[in-house]
Amino acid sequence: MRHCFFIFDYDDDLSRAHHIESLNLAVATAPAGFDDDADWQAAVSKGDDAVKELIDNAILGTSATVVLIGERTAERDYVDHAIEQSIKRQNGILGIFVHDIPDASGATAAKGRAPYEAQAAERLEAHGYDTHDWDESKFAEWIEEAATGWKAFARPRPLISPSA
Repeated sequence: MRHCFFIFDYDDDLSRAHHIESLNLAVATAPAGFDDDADWQAAVSKGDDAVKELIDNAILGTSATVVLIGERTAERDYVDHAIEQSIKRQNGILGIFVHDIPDASGATAAKGRAPYEAQAAERLEAHGYDTHDWDESKFAEWIEEAATGWKAFARPRPLISPSA
């Protein structure tokens, strides 16, 4: 079972991330854990450097990074930082659309890839990373493919161009 770092929008997708973590398909870490986002909120209140340090420490000891793509994932600067750090660590990277995973209330998002999801997916896919709609039966396989197949891609380019 792979040790994976999960990055997601804490405001919107914490309960979806917790659902995935509870399936025990990977040994999962997140910047502030899955059950309580108090560490995340504390880091956010201290500023960008504290958030980046929290992310950097959570990535240690993992071989794959799972980006949970939700409504506001593409808007989050810390997601880009987590992906950049994952590239530096040579983690495999995998994007998972979370719209079909129930949130804490049991609701799922609209079916299909909304424009916000497409934007996040384009960032990953443009650099050779796979994205998938959630499928519990294939999740562990996708993680393994990401963790072992990352060497097949040359990934010298950052997600954000130097002029951005």
